[in-house]
Amino acid sequence: MYSATKNYTDRNGSRTVIGGVLLLESGAQMRAEPGAKFEGLPQAAYMADNGSDISTVAALRLRVNQLLAELKLAGLMAADAPAITVSTQPADLDLVAGVIDAGDTVTAGFAVSDGSTPSLQWYHSATKTNAGGTLIDGATGDTYAIPAGTAAGTYYYYCVATREGVTTASAVATVIVTAA
Repeated sequence: MYSATKNYTDRNGSRTVIGGVLLLESGAQMRAEPGAKFEGLPQAAYMADNGSDISTVAALRLRVNQLLAELKLAGLMAADAPAITVSTQPADLDLVAGVIDAGDTVTAGFAVSDGSTPSLQWYHSATKTNAGGTLIDGATGDTYAIPAGTAAGTYYYYCVATREGVTTASAVATVIVTAA
């Protein structure tokens, strides 16, 4: 749960100001890298390693960016802050092991409010969720080709678009590969 009452300022500077409350849900974690400082908090409150991992960071990043998008839609962010929307969601696929070819792909499309082009990254996940997945090295285009040697099973893929610190994730594509 959160509420937002102020605005986003100094987008290209060193300060971002968002009034309101950001509540981290039960089980959520936030970790500061060495040397990071938070005004108004003693260093001991934020420098201890509390077991954060890449999945908690990814989930937190996704939630913070959802909050930023909602602030912009509500008119509480500067008009020039970019918003990213999903223009094409990746579709589910049913494939057969051993006959997967280069045309067996999932595709995602994104639009940035300022007309710029976002950077893209595909992830795979063990569950049908678009947060906390494993980065697929080199998968940085709008289309991801399912590897030809993929064994029978169920796989989940999603794409994340990033522009000027704002990220948006596509829906999850479920790829079911049956045995030949």
